[in-house]
Amino acid sequence: MKVEKLQEIASLITNKLDADRKGVEKLSGDVMGIFLFGEVISPYSKSPDMWNAAFEALRIHAYYQALDIPTESAVKKVMKIIRQDANCIGFNVGMPWKRFVLEQIPRLGGSIDESARKAGAVNTVVAREEILVGYNTDGEGEIKNLKTVIPSFQGLSVLLVGAGGGARGVVPALLDAGVERVTITNRTAENSARLVAHLERFYSANKLWTIEEQKIPQLVGSGTFDLVLNASAKGQAEKPEEPYSSLAPTDVSPTENHQLSANALRVLKGKREDVVFADLIYNPVETPMLQQAREAGFKTLNGKGMLVWQAFLALSLMFTVDEPSSDVVKIMSDAFDKASKV
Repeated sequence: MKVEKLQEIASLITNKLDADRKGVEKLSGDVMGIFLFGEVISPYSKSPDMWNAAFEALRIHAYYQALDIPTESAVKKVMKIIRQDANCIGFNVGMPWKRFVLEQIPRLGGSIDESARKAGAVNTVVAREEILVGYNTDGEGEIKNLKTVIPSFQGLSVLLVGAGGGARGVVPALLDAGVERVTITNRTAENSARLVAHLERFYSANKLWTIEEQKIPQLVGSGTFDLVLNASAKGQAEKPEEPYSSLAPTDVSPTENHQLSANALRVLKGKREDVVFADLIYNPVETPMLQQAREAGFKTLNGKGMLVWQAFLALSLMFTVDEPSSDVVKIMSDAFDKASKV
C-alpha cells in the first residue's frame, strides 16, 4: 500500500498498525492489504493470526490488519481509502459496524450480495477496480460448523437466542439449509421483532417466531427444539458482566439463571436426548450453557468452527484458493489454537 494511504488510515484508528522490527508498516509497498473493522477488536481478535497463517502457507503476498475504528465518520473514510487503493482488495467487518457498512456500500457505488441482503449485515467486503461488494459468510460458516454434529437440517426446529449481528447471518443460512422453523428470543423483545420483520421479506412468516426471554426454560424443557443456538453475548469471556446461561432469562441473578437452566435441561433429558446445543461464542471454549448441556449428556458445539469457516469463505471470495478447503481450514484452525495459548 502507498505510505500516504497507510498514514491516513493510521490517523483514523485508535490502535497502531503492525510494524516489523525496523518500524516499517507490514502493509507498505506492494503488499496487499486485508483489514478487519471493529470498534475495539484488535486486543482479542484471532482473525489476523488465522489469515496471515493462510497467506504464508498459500504464498499470498498480503497482510491482515485489525483496525479499531471509533466512529461512523472514520469508517466511511477508511472505506473510501480502501476503495481507491489497488493493493487493498477487501476487508472483514466486526461489531458494531456490520449494518453500517451494509448501508454505506451502495452510497459508494458498490453492491450487496444476496447473503448480506438477507442477513441485513455485512461481514466481508471485496474491493475490485474501485467497486465494493458486500457479502455475509457468517451463516454459511456456521452451517459448515454445525454439520460436524448435525448431518441434515431438513425439517428441524431451532431456538435462537440473540437478535444481533451474529443472529442476522445465521437465520437465513439455517432456513436455506432446510430448517422448518426458527424461534428467536432476545432480552430486548423489540430487537427480535425487528429481525423477524426484516427476514419476512425473504421467508414465509410461519417459519419465523419470537418468544419472550422469560419463556426460554419452559420451551427448552418442552423438547420442541432440535437445536438450541446462542447468538447473544451471554457467557462471553470479553463481557464478564454476562456470566449467564443462554437457557434462562437475565433479569435474575446469575445463580438463579443457572438453576433455571439446569432445571430445564433436567426436564428435557426425561423427554429426549438428541437435542444439540451450540454457541457462536468461542471464548471461553465452553460457555455456561454448553457446560451445563454437556454435563446433562447432550451434544454441544462452540463457535470456533464458525469463526474459522467464515474466515476461509471470506478468503475464497478475495483470492483464488487451489488447495483443498480442508487443508486451508486446518491451517487457520491451528493458527487460532496457537494464538489462543499466547
